[in-house]
Amino acid sequence: MSDIRTSALGGVPFGTSENRPANPSIGQTYYNGTLGVQEIYTSSGWLPATGANDFNVTLNGSVTTATFTKEYFEGAYTINSALADSTYDIYVYNTQGVQVGYTKSPSLTATGNFNKIVIVGGSAGDLLSFSYKTTFTATNTTSQFTAGAFVISATPTALNTIDNTTTIVGGNFASNVAVYFVGSDNVERVPKSIVRSSDSQLVVTRPDNFPTNLGTYKVVVENPGITRPTGSSLHILNNAVTAGTTPNWTTATTLPEPLLNSAYSTTLIATDSEGTDIDYSVISGSLPVGFSLNNETGVISGTPQAYFSNTSFTVRAVDTGGNTVDRTFNITLDTPVWVTSAISAYAGTAYSQTLSATDSSTITYSVISGSLPTGITLNSSTGVISGTTSETSNRTITFRATDSAGNYVDRSFLMEYNPILAISGLYVYFQPSGLNSQGTAWTDSSGNGRNITMSGTNGKVTVGAGSGSSNSIQALDVSQSTPAFNWTTYGASSSNNYTFIHVARYKDSGTMGRIFNGGGANWLSGFHGNGSGKQYHEGWLADFNAHSRNWVVSTDKHNYYRSNGTVRGTGGNGTYTLTAIDTNGSEASDSYIAEVVLFNRALNDTEIGIVESFLRSRYGI
Repeated sequence: MSDIRTSALGGVPFGTSENRPANPSIGQTYYNGTLGVQEIYTSSGWLPATGANDFNVTLNGSVTTATFTKEYFEGAYTINSALADSTYDIYVYNTQGVQVGYTKSPSLTATGNFNKIVIVGGSAGDLLSFSYKTTFTATNTTSQFTAGAFVISATPTALNTIDNTTTIVGGNFASNVAVYFVGSDNVERVPKSIVRSSDSQLVVTRPDNFPTNLGTYKVVVENPGITRPTGSSLHILNNAVTAGTTPNWTTATTLPEPLLNSAYSTTLIATDSEGTDIDYSVISGSLPVGFSLNNETGVISGTPQAYFSNTSFTVRAVDTGGNTVDRTFNITLDTPVWVTSAISAYAGTAYSQTLSATDSSTITYSVISGSLPTGITLNSSTGVISGTTSETSNRTITFRATDSAGNYVDRSFLMEYNPILAISGLYVYFQPSGLNSQGTAWTDSSGNGRNITMSGTNGKVTVGAGSGSSNSIQALDVSQSTPAFNWTTYGASSSNNYTFIHVARYKDSGTMGRIFNGGGANWLSGFHGNGSGKQYHEGWLADFNAHSRNWVVSTDKHNYYRSNGTVRGTGGNGTYTLTAIDTNGSEASDSYIAEVVLFNRALNDTEIGIVESFLRSRYGI
């Protein structure tokens, strides 16, 4: 106790920390020369007396660091800002560099004595006054040796590619400092790596998963175990770095069609504005059997062994920055399907017929077997067969429909010479859909387009709206009210003639019969011995007695006149009705007309012979 002295002015003993009075009483005071403060003895030991532990700090920038020449004691302090500014974070440290207090409010609690203070934020020139209030005994400490980290800049700002780095400049970076990239989704993404060059500089490698659709990322730095300096927010660098752009697809969604049993290759292409490498992968669906995708080049290749319908699969393109874009592709390997089932005959007149097949791609047509007649050509792109030929031979030709990939299907057609089409004056030519059959629709092969739909049962066929007996075959109706054939429409005049030729079949199971023309009392002139126009068959168009109940060809060559716009025969207005009757005068129950040929002039005998000979040959008559 010999080193304890008493002040002459106040009688307060003074000395060093080691020489404090032994066994002091509560309330005893002592001036500690070591610490430079007056102390008072309490139940917690020697503590600074009120007012003796106050201090001021003047801020000199965004980060202010001050080391005192003495220690300030643990306890509570109030803080007053001369500029009334509270945007700061305050850290205090003991002589070993251990943090013993932090605040972002106007009060600070220190858990131990301190001789260093770090103030982040606030306003330069501001004076912060710290007033000592009370004390307590510290129970916890931290091993962190620095204040909260802060960030000033990040360079470069564009991190477009995996393994790109940026240099972060700031301060208070602990050895285990943490860095986060935060996008618009507010998710903190950890860098791939952090290299601490110093407590003020970091080299950070961007995350591999760095979405481009989250805007410009902010950088957040943090010393683990240290409260983030949220008062100043100097640990955040807003609008710091960008993640690049998403790749763009240039390949269309429909891929070229493969060729069966042939090597196939097509390349998927996506581009990246940063010029980085693109990788490809199938993420849903699957490639056709025998095909594979090169993940580096985007090439789809293989040799298909079978046809397949539309196949869809989704491919993802990912750039070096990990940015992705997906696209669904479709690929088909099919053959054309023929639509055309038959082609019409050709003759010495202008001929035109269109081949048709369907496919998912463009079709071209070609002749692979047989040959077209001289003068007839095939347009390979449209499938139109056209031209004029003088050849009179029938022929079978095989056509091929080929799609853009080279897949094809063949079909053979009979091209049959038909002299009827070459005879002038042809106005109507009805042919059946097939030989030895009775259809309900006749197509006009004359080229004049006068098609007719018929209806009929039990041997009765009605053409147009004319009437007939229950077992009659009404082929032509030229009645005034509902003509099936309006001769005027066909270019007839009062001086014109016509030639009507038909093929009929009698199939009645009874006695032999005839095809009879009539229309009640209104028969056309020239039939049934009624007028000068009669030239053939003496009123009967056909007599099956001479033909063993089979096919017959019948011709009527007729002169007629026109009155008041109505076709009239010498017997009056008429309905041209063909009726099959047996030898007993009863109408046949099962007869029909197969072909009808009408010319608007009277053919000569040679022409009639050509037509009849051709028709008899067709039906084996």
